[in-house]
Amino acid sequence: ALAEIRRVLKPAGRFFAATNGATGMRELFELVKRVNPDAYDGSSSVNAFGLENGADQLAPWFEGVEVRRHENALAVTEADPLIAYVASSDRLNEDQLIALRNIVEAELQEEGVIHIRKDQGLFAARKATR
Repeated sequence: ALAEIRRVLKPAGRFFAATNGATGMRELFELVKRVNPDAYDGSSSVNAFGLENGADQLAPWFEGVEVRRHENALAVTEADPLIAYVASSDRLNEDQLIALRNIVEAELQEEGVIHIRKDQGLFAARKATR
């Protein structure tokens, strides 16, 4: 895919690729693992192309590869959006989603907010002029 992207770029053309880092959303994954320890087995698209390995993959095809990290966080104050997000991944069945909702609601009742760190970034690179 990277060879084809480089091929269709004009000389000195710019390529941008957004991706995630390995530490992003860890707090959410830990919550989900409380109801299904097998829900996140460590295989993800981040392992294929993420902030930690993307530069090495781009370097043979492009010049001036740089990463621009954007670390931020979610402040979850309601259970419904978080449960809907998890449900969209099809990692939990209905009973597990109910159990997760109970855990999230208990945490929100006790703490008022659940902080979930995000780790995202953008690779910027260019095609050689030669």
